[in-house]
Amino acid sequence: MEGLTSEIIAVSGMRSFIQKLLLKNASILQAIIRGSSKMKALIFLGLIFAYFYRKSSMRKISKIYRKTDRNREILEHLKSCIATFKPSIFLPTALSQIIYGNMTDKSIMVKYETQALSLPDGEEIKLEWHPLEYASMPPTTPIVAFILGACGSSNESYCKAVTRYVKNFGWRIVVVNRRGFANQRLKTRKFMYKNETEDIHHSLIAISEIFDQASIYLLGVSAGANNSAKYLGVFGANTPVTAYCSISNPFNFGRISYSMKFNFWGNFFSRFIATNFKKVAINHLSTPQFREFIETNYKNIDFVLEEIKTRDTCWKLDKFLNAKLCGNLIRY
Repeated sequence: MEGLTSEIIAVSGMRSFIQKLLLKNASILQAIIRGSSKMKALIFLGLIFAYFYRKSSMRKISKIYRKTDRNREILEHLKSCIATFKPSIFLPTALSQIIYGNMTDKSIMVKYETQALSLPDGEEIKLEWHPLEYASMPPTTPIVAFILGACGSSNESYCKAVTRYVKNFGWRIVVVNRRGFANQRLKTRKFMYKNETEDIHHSLIAISEIFDQASIYLLGVSAGANNSAKYLGVFGANTPVTAYCSISNPFNFGRISYSMKFNFWGNFFSRFIATNFKKVAINHLSTPQFREFIETNYKNIDFVLEEIKTRDTCWKLDKFLNAKLCGNLIRY
């Protein structure tokens, strides 16, 4: 009987607690409803922020690796970093980080020493070094070879951020630009061709011959991560690379290009990338070499120009132009 009485009292106490809680929340809700439009807007933004932060903070780092002794050793070194990782409370999502990076780094100046490198087929690309005294640093000073994204250049905020980080670490960095990008003019008819990994290989070999005592760490981001990962797969042990880091690798260009259109932000970035690439392609249409490629594959320059202008997403542009430049475009 005493046990039953205590249960009744507990239930009654819980009911009283819930009623007070509901009344309190109701009064808060009424205050919000009666509040100014600015207060409502701030609360609305706060709720959106809380939702995305909660969603982002629940994401865990996935470890995908071959179970070798070397990989286990690396993971042991990274164990504390993985365990303590949390997204920034004021930049909880990738989108917020991109916007913040582009807003804050535009005014930051990073000066590079430009080196022209001739490729075996007659093309020329530029290597951009930092810090400016890179050549006079101790011969064993490591070098980070950075392969950028699809239309990337050293002016990108993420490139400047990595450059400053590498310099603060006491190392050297060299931006290996893709042929035809970063305001480079084509000297040959090859542009975004399927054996682009040969350009990376030739660049790294040239760097390793000049700085033969320095370790070379390869870093690729986005499309640059895809190209550099493919490079290591193609050339295997015949590379001067000591270690490699892949950031935001799309892996399957065809699938990513196609699937981006099915969500809001994916479609937004698809249009943004397509706009940047169209500027590069239209700029190259004035070079005799690229015009020769266009005339061979499409016959009519004016038709190609109009088609490029009207294709507003990566997938539309890839199907029309990039598939012929790079080879088959596979979506699976």
